[in-house]
Amino acid sequence: MKKYADLRLFYVFCAIFLFAFFSCASTNKGDRFVYTSESENPDIRYLQESIAYLDAARLFGSRVELENREISTSSVISKIENLLSSSTINQSENARLLALEGMALLMEDKKSRAKDCYEKALHLYRGDGQNAVLGYRLGLIENLADKNSIVDSADKPLLLLEQAISFYEKGQYLQAVAQFDTSFISLDSYYREAYTPVRDRAWEMRSLPEVVSASEDKDKAENLLKKTDIDIGTMLLLTQEFSNHLYSVTGGKKLSESDLFKRVLASGKLSPISDAEEKNLEKETQALRILCARFLWNLFTQNDKSLDFTKYSTLYKGYNMESPVSDVEVSSPDFDAVLGCVENEIMTLPDGEHFFPEKTVSALEFSKWLSSVE
Repeated sequence: MKKYADLRLFYVFCAIFLFAFFSCASTNKGDRFVYTSESENPDIRYLQESIAYLDAARLFGSRVELENREISTSSVISKIENLLSSSTINQSENARLLALEGMALLMEDKKSRAKDCYEKALHLYRGDGQNAVLGYRLGLIENLADKNSIVDSADKPLLLLEQAISFYEKGQYLQAVAQFDTSFISLDSYYREAYTPVRDRAWEMRSLPEVVSASEDKDKAENLLKKTDIDIGTMLLLTQEFSNHLYSVTGGKKLSESDLFKRVLASGKLSPISDAEEKNLEKETQALRILCARFLWNLFTQNDKSLDFTKYSTLYKGYNMESPVSDVEVSSPDFDAVLGCVENEIMTLPDGEHFFPEKTVSALEFSKWLSSVE
């Protein structure tokens, strides 16, 4: 019995020794640092968030604010340089900071300095996933999959995210959506928050090749459809490119944006029909949802002269009734346009109650409404 008791003690001792050994190995600051929410430096986490949001803004083309603080590449670089001078930063954290600085510099198109950051980070620690992404964007790594066995397991979702971004930039939208969704499962939540607009945009754009194929000038059509916030000029170009609704204005000719705007404005297709409006429109004026409804309703009613296109305002004003759409008053110059577009299923109430008249519109979104105008 004593023999077995001694053997059990030996196994217990071995287990304790191995646990202590691997615990020390996993926290060795000179060799490895796993970037999880629990273990990472909060300053580094903030910088990673900032880079994620800035990168998503670069892809999506919009202004970004993070937790009510405006962020910029210059502010990120400044904070990184301050941290790099700190004696509390270990070797692998140093590598991560250099990789993040390289990403910020690359966004500023300072490729030479970004490359220096990449090489310094690589020398410090070869397993940093963020640095692998930087190397890929610099063209120093041809295939991220080749780095999969070298990069820390905790960083491998970063490689999946970068592959999703690459698919998006190449116009391979379905592949991008699938890869975004896969990477989001393992990444910290701020990556999902930052890149979800890009992912959703890819989902919208998945049918782009079919839409573009109907156009004579495919490059021009694709560039138009990729715009995220359209103005009146773009709205009219889209209408000219993807429909015949402006034939009476253009005579079948492809007009320049300026000429097209002047002719359409003179035709009254940009004028409200429910009431007068004092606002002067320019081709650079944002085509918000309310203005899109006005234009689309004018296109819809031009094809049917028997249609009473002010019947909604006549009815609701005549009986002194409240608007059925919470954020569009009966007194609105575009009341008839909004109700007409909704009733004829050209546009929708996104939440079943509000029209969101001041919301911006993407080119692809407008083109879908346009296709519903008969």
